[in-house]
Amino acid sequence: MSDKEVFAWQPSESSEGLPLGIQVVGNHLSESVFAKGLPIDEAYEKWLGFKGVQAALKGAHRSEGQDYTDEVKRTIEWMKHKPPLQYISSWSKEKLEKNDVLNLSLSVPFGSQKMIQILEEICPNDFEAFPVKLHTSTGVSDKYYLINITHVIHDAIDKKNSVYTIWFNKNEGEENSVRFIDRLLFKQDCMEGKFLGRIHEKLRSVAINKKVMDLFHANNIKGMGYVSLEDKINSLFTDNYELDGVTLKY
Repeated sequence: MSDKEVFAWQPSESSEGLPLGIQVVGNHLSESVFAKGLPIDEAYEKWLGFKGVQAALKGAHRSEGQDYTDEVKRTIEWMKHKPPLQYISSWSKEKLEKNDVLNLSLSVPFGSQKMIQILEEICPNDFEAFPVKLHTSTGVSDKYYLINITHVIHDAIDKKNSVYTIWFNKNEGEENSVRFIDRLLFKQDCMEGKFLGRIHEKLRSVAINKKVMDLFHANNIKGMGYVSLEDKINSLFTDNYELDGVTLKY
């Protein structure tokens, strides 16, 4: 049995499946600091110790160049006062603000004040929210926040029945060790009572407890796709299933 009550963060996106916006060039930070599954101060200390970050600060990061070095320095500066994060979209403010959830990044979630209020009620210790200034084609929106997930979900993947590959420089079970997933099955009750979390072996994947999704649905949170994380991943690999779309071939 897999756990279908682990939902995916599935925001509105363009018809091409791309984010609706990006960070403002020249003001962009290293988004990876928001994708550790840790409170931002802990995540920052961990990020600061990465070899690439240290190399950039020493002027020795040859592969990434000056742009990455500037990004690292901006991230360090941002941490001092945490001013609003700068994002830009070619869409209009009116069209974007119809949604409570936006896709402005491939790895970091964003939500409206309405969504933040719901999360504060049910899981105030599972996230942090940082204000965003979203520059649109018809004005600046202050409606949205970057959501930093502060929990990591460990040992959630049913390794016996899932199909995935490991990064060449990682070992099974290590943080961010999973490179590609062809078939994903979770262990039952794998979130262990947590409401939000990032999957330890693949930190980019945000997991949401069904209780949170039920509240989103009840409060008419717009722009969120109500799909289990298993189904989101497995729908990309339909060749793994029989014609009924449910029965696994192996």
